[in-house]
Amino acid sequence: MRLLGLAGQRGFTLIEVIITIVVVALVGTLMFTVVSSQYTNAANINSQTSNVLKLTTIMENITADYRKNYKYSGDWSSFSTNIGAEGSPAVTTTAYGACIVKENHFIKYVSNVETLDSSQTISSVTVGATLKVTIADTDGNNFTTLFSRYQ
Repeated sequence: MRLLGLAGQRGFTLIEVIITIVVVALVGTLMFTVVSSQYTNAANINSQTSNVLKLTTIMENITADYRKNYKYSGDWSSFSTNIGAEGSPAVTTTAYGACIVKENHFIKYVSNVETLDSSQTISSVTVGATLKVTIADTDGNNFTTLFSRYQ
């Protein structure tokens, strides 16, 4: 004898329930992977932006010191020392901040080609001399500035 309320109704089978749970779990895993990678990338972008800001601040400090103390001076000994020695692959702390000093030397242009200017010395900089300074961070960001002596 059948009950009147259950006639013709059918429920979900165990297989249908398990398949539904598996599909929902797969979609949830994929969504978590996509969303979490976006949060991770956002953190990397914030870190890179922070590092570029630090480099910008260091270069601004170098430039401000140059404008205030060395623009018209013939002795750049302390200026070059404060920037730091070039060539060290590690981050060093200079008078202006922590960075990698890639270049800190005099250059000149011969036939539109940059060459080292060995005629200049830090203690006796002539008018028109150009000091090339390149600083970097560990992410590979570089800043280059050219400093010239004025009359």
